[in-house]
Amino acid sequence: MNVGASCGCTVPDWPKDPILPGKTGVIKVTYNTAIIGVFNKSITVYSNAANNPVGLIIKGNVNPVQAN
Repeated sequence: MNVGASCGCTVPDWPKDPILPGKTGVIKVTYNTAIIGVFNKSITVYSNAANNPVGLIIKGNVNPVQAN
């Protein structure tokens, strides 16, 4: 399996060992929260599965830190 991100502000982490049939794995995605505002990024998962590749979307909004 391999995982690609749409830009350098999104960093995926995935299992490097093979995932056996019937088993599962977790893909963790980190977004650079130094970039303020709404984001909509894509992650592409490449594998030997029948439905290859698979596209994932992460969406969110990073608010600026408010001083007290």
